[in-house]
Amino acid sequence: MHPKKTILFDLDGTLLDSAPDITLALNKALMKNQLNPIDESIVRNLIGNGSAELIARVLNRKTKKADHLLHKKIHDDFLIAYKKLSYFFSKLYPDVQETLGILYQSFSLVCLTNKPSPITHLVLNLTGLASWFRLIISGDTLLQMKPSPVGVNFCIKNFECKREDMVIVGDSTVDIKTAAAAGVKAIGVTYGYSHNIDLAAEGADATTDKIKEIPRLVKKLLSETKDN
Repeated sequence: MHPKKTILFDLDGTLLDSAPDITLALNKALMKNQLNPIDESIVRNLIGNGSAELIARVLNRKTKKADHLLHKKIHDDFLIAYKKLSYFFSKLYPDVQETLGILYQSFSLVCLTNKPSPITHLVLNLTGLASWFRLIISGDTLLQMKPSPVGVNFCIKNFECKREDMVIVGDSTVDIKTAAAAGVKAIGVTYGYSHNIDLAAEGADATTDKIKEIPRLVKKLLSETKDN
């Protein structure tokens, strides 16, 4: 029988530093469409809202005008390239495997990401993370992606868990907004792609710069909810 207390983990910038491979695939797509490559330091600040939004933000920086055909072409080329390069330079953050192993003993774990489903499953299998997750919800799994609460609501319905027994862990305002929209607790990790954003000020119930602190913080947050 699965635990009903549930932790939902973001992927990029939370469990996996995927920016190098996202940048590599993105630049292949850009150059294929006669556009100059973009620096990884910029890409790191654009990750979190799904690949279509990533392409839109990059094009906005380069062309300053909407071009739907160019967006579709670059997006398609990016997805093709990223499937081949999804775990080339990417690395798990320190202590990820060990932390998920500890949490797996007491919680149902969910991967809640805006990454496209085929790439999400490919990356989770290549990294060895897939087996920790009871459920994987990608950006195209449901009708809406984060910051919509539909992913959390799907878990509530299918796991028969309560909102007060759920925590979202992520590195961006998208994750914090998702938690707020769903009425669940949020832990912000500060080592990811939101270095210039105060996640606590954005509404995170707790923050940490080490993922190995998550078991302690989850226990604290859920006990506080129970006391209230």
